This record gives sequence, structure tokens and C-alpha cells, in this order.
Amino acid sequence: IDAIDISVQPGQTLLDIIAGAKPEMSKSEIRRLIEQGAVELDGTRVSDPNQVYATGKILKVGKRSYYSLG
Repeated sequence: IDAIDISVQPGQTLLDIIAGAKPEMSKSEIRRLIEQGAVELDGTRVSDPNQVYATGKILKVGKRSYYSLG
């Protein structure tokens, strides 16, 4: 899997992390993706857009976008 590296600050929400990684998408679009189950963190589906990032290495957004968090 080719994953793009993203630096993450403590206390960032997944919504903010994805907004930084995909600036072409609005926060409303990102929130909709999360609520529809199109976002996974280490293979576990995320359903809360305001979830604060705690642990995890690979973030999947949609079908083909992978990000390495660190």
C-alpha cells in the first residue's frame, strides 16, 4: 500500500487530520464520508467526525486514499 505521510499533532480530531490531508474537500464532505463509514483507522471503521486521534498508523479515506500517521 502506498501511503502518504502526515504529521499529526496531539489532540487533533480525525476531521481536522483529513481536512489537512485533502484540502480540496470541504469539512462537510469529510464529515459525510466519516458518517457513511468510508473512513477507517487501522482497519476499524470510524463513525464520529469529532473523534480525537489517539493511536493508529494507517488512515484510509474512501476506496483508494491511504495516509500514514505519525
